[in-house]
Formats: sequence, structure tokens, C-alpha cells
Amino acid sequence: MRGGCEVDLVCREGSTLVLVEVKARRTGDPAEAVGVSRQRALQRSADVLLAEHLWAREVRIDVVAIRWPTLRRLRGAV
Repeated sequence: MRGGCEVDLVCREGSTLVLVEVKARRTGDPAEAVGVSRQRALQRSADVLLAEHLWAREVRIDVVAIRWPTLRRLRGAV
């Protein structure tokens, strides 16, 4: 992707472009590992991808937090 930012998953839900950040941790809350700098990078990626995908009406950023054996999806987390 342009801009050099890594996005774990890029999905489509209807007319919404969904970027998904996946975090796994053995201890603590994996969602807390998505810090401010990573959130900004994801937002920049969202802007670039939204401009490139003309079908998309909106963009959403989700976080999937994995702490075995539990997996949580935080919809619109960023």
C-alpha cells in the first residue's frame, strides 16, 4: 500500500471499507497495544484506501484482540 503503512486486514462490509488491526498478547489487554501512533497510522491508511476505492462510502477501523483462548472484535475502535 502507498504510504508504507501496514494494515493487518482490509475487508468490505456493504459500502463500508473496514480496516482491521489484530493484536495478540499472553498477558494484559491486547487492545491496549494499539497506541496513539498506531491509531494515527491506521487513520492515514484509511484515508488513502478510501480515496482509492471509489465504491466505499465510509471507512471503519476495528481491532481484533486475542488473548488465548478469547478473541474480541472491537468494532469502530479507532
